[in-house]
Amino acid sequence: MGLYSEWIFPKFFDVLVRHKYFDAKRVTALKEVKGKVLEIGIGTGLNLDCYPSAVREIYAIDPNPGMKRELFAKHSDHRVKIHFSQTGAENLPYDSETFDTIVSTLTFCSIPDLPAALAEMKRVLKTKGKIIFMEHGLSHERSVAKWQRRLDPIQKVVGCGCSLTVNATDELKRAGFNVTRGETYYVQKAPKFVGYVYEGIAVKGH
Repeated sequence: MGLYSEWIFPKFFDVLVRHKYFDAKRVTALKEVKGKVLEIGIGTGLNLDCYPSAVREIYAIDPNPGMKRELFAKHSDHRVKIHFSQTGAENLPYDSETFDTIVSTLTFCSIPDLPAALAEMKRVLKTKGKIIFMEHGLSHERSVAKWQRRLDPIQKVVGCGCSLTVNATDELKRAGFNVTRGETYYVQKAPKFVGYVYEGIAVKGH
């Protein structure tokens, strides 16, 4: 972690990713949360206010110590208790078949080894457990995708590893998940190259 990624980027993270349209979508998506919950890449805790009132605690990871500082500075007394581990998703510190639900929003794009991380998520999910995902990524419009590939090297520097070219649905299917519900859309009034979103639910089978 460098000065920018650990101290500067976390301070501006909320400003960069918060959007009224997307915030409303978070609330709707997280209504599906049930049981024991793991949030991947919790960041500064933008999802916390969107969890149903019945959710009183979650487990969460993030590899960035700067995000951890911002998270607890803003949410130290939140109604949702956070059991935090500073680690990457490629090596989750939990027993197999621990969680009923995994939540991931705007996270797949910045995981260095996404296939390894998805294998870990599959391991720690209970049978028939689910991943609730909302991820920006590669557009299905060829002209937009072309610009995303061109801008990806710059985005990875500015966004601390965030890629514009991840197809979340394809990655989940390759990892052996069943995508039971999925949609794609552009976030209203956001630039198309960063505003194409994959949203849905993926279920772990037998």
